[in-house]
Amino acid sequence: MQTTSGGLAYWPGGDEPEFWASAYGGMALALGAKEDHGLPANRLASLWSWLSEQVRDAETNVDADTLHQRCLALYTLALAGKAEPSYHETYFKLQGHLAPESRAVLALAILESGNLAQASLVPQLLGTNPAANAPEHAVEWYGPAMPVAAKLMAWTKMDGHAKQTDDLLTQMIRLRKPGQGWGSTYANAWPLLALARVADVEAPALQATEGTLTFGDSTTPLQLQAKLASQSTSFAFDGDVSKQELRWNSTSTQPVHAYVKVSTRPAQISADAKNAGFGIKRTYFNLAPDGTLKEASAFEVGDLVVVRLELNVPNAEQQYLAIDDPLPSIFEAVNPAFQGRGERKDPGWTGQDLPVSFQEMRTDRTLFFCDYLAAQDNYRVEYLARVVAAGAATAPPAKIEAMYEPQRYGLSATVRVTGKLSGKAAGKVAAR
Repeated sequence: MQTTSGGLAYWPGGDEPEFWASAYGGMALALGAKEDHGLPANRLASLWSWLSEQVRDAETNVDADTLHQRCLALYTLALAGKAEPSYHETYFKLQGHLAPESRAVLALAILESGNLAQASLVPQLLGTNPAANAPEHAVEWYGPAMPVAAKLMAWTKMDGHAKQTDDLLTQMIRLRKPGQGWGSTYANAWPLLALARVADVEAPALQATEGTLTFGDSTTPLQLQAKLASQSTSFAFDGDVSKQELRWNSTSTQPVHAYVKVSTRPAQISADAKNAGFGIKRTYFNLAPDGTLKEASAFEVGDLVVVRLELNVPNAEQQYLAIDDPLPSIFEAVNPAFQGRGERKDPGWTGQDLPVSFQEMRTDRTLFFCDYLAAQDNYRVEYLARVVAAGAATAPPAKIEAMYEPQRYGLSATVRVTGKLSGKAAGKVAAR
């Protein structure tokens, strides 16, 4: 992802550096370098130089999102041992334009730099009374947990046993949504980092504890040592278990944190399409040798299949969408971008071809990513697969999702497909 300028592109192989990707990706790389994971020093130095250049025009653009990216770059530089104390002061003076998450990240940059002369700025940045008319958030999809997590990281750096630490930890945990965490990958990363910081602070006071975990008639003993550690166990069940309790029993007074994951499978795997902000429809076509297409669900081994995904999106500009199409087990993707022979015109189709920014072809699925979609209701993308095995299989739903707003998504219906050996191939098998 690194470009010749030193900054990081948003996708592998990109030529243009993207500021947010460079600041955020740089943060992960700086954390990795601090743990001595063998990252190339010369490549990192090039990235730090590029980020340093980007924070120097502070007052030319005071947009809340741009300022957040610059504060994030300052934190990344501080983590990398390349702190910019003079620019900490510069951005501190722009508080009236900084969102809560930006003030918290700037506080982290100051604390990470170890500049004692600027330590007095931190409480004001973390305070609950921002400057008048300060923006409520830098970008809406960052989510409400990101500023709380950044504040928690800052307080943990200053005083891990302060009341503010406990209050922020409680607030952050309550913002977590079942099955979703705190939202997007970015919104989840910050709480996870904050939890790791809290765990490091609390680790010296941990004591060994033991107890039993019971579900129905099954009981498993568990032992936790006096260090950061975890134990796991699984319980199998069949049918309705709503009246069976999952219980932890222990004589210890030590707190135990639990994570419960429930996985179920219906007797018949089938699902209808669902629109939670986006619509997606998947169709399979048999590709004849002359290039003509025929919609089908029954194929022969060796057949080429054109997979068509039709997308319905709100008629407004959209940013950063992901399309994930899992293949039935008897298919294998062979071409992530199918181009038909000549121009194919479909009566009634009024949409546009999907402008794909990046794509991945895996053995069990094909993924497409779009950085930007113009205001247009309908889009379409096609790719080529091959039938590689005989049998019947279910294709799980294809999914379209806003990458940083996972509550906005769409699912296609499941599809049942069959593949059989051709007469010629069956004859060869019989002869053997």
